[in-house]
Amino acid sequence: MTLAQGREEEPEVTAEGFVQPIEEAEVRRDREEAVGEAGTSPEALAAEVARVRDQLLRARADLDNWRKNYERELSRALIEQRRTLLLAFLPVADNLGRALAALEGEGDVAAVRKGVAMVRRSFLEALEREGVRPLEARGDAFDPRLHEAVGTRDEAPEHAGRVVAVVEAGFMFDGEILRPARVLVGAGPEATHPERSDSP
Repeated sequence: MTLAQGREEEPEVTAEGFVQPIEEAEVRRDREEAVGEAGTSPEALAAEVARVRDQLLRARADLDNWRKNYERELSRALIEQRRTLLLAFLPVADNLGRALAALEGEGDVAAVRKGVAMVRRSFLEALEREGVRPLEARGDAFDPRLHEAVGTRDEAPEHAGRVVAVVEAGFMFDGEILRPARVLVGAGPEATHPERSDSP
């Protein structure tokens, strides 16, 4: 082999310092040598399989433990949430008791009215702390997304198609409708069938 031939077999280095790709046969030979160094005997392979299986079993056990802990914590959080909600409504029960006590006494209508108003106020405050607020509807234009028309009532023309009475209050929860308000709508050409969006 000549000196020139020897130079041709050496990998060439470019100006950027990169070695040109080595032939595929050399790459395959290096890979085989690396596998041989790691050990390819049946005993070595069996030991590797056992090691991987052990890792898999440990990972599965860890995942199962995590799932059980998550379910336990979720159940505990839900119970605590229910407990907080129930505690918020206990003052309502207290105020109802006071209203009933007022009825058993002198039966003063004003005192009873005051007690019922107190119950309603404490109830609405408890709802508001949980993100629920009443939906104001009286006087508004009928909106089928917010209101459910249960009937109409003859009113002056300027009240046609507007909510003239609330039969059952509506409520919002977290910016969305929890329950639409059931309302009476002012009668007129535009409010003959307010519950139908396809009315002419």
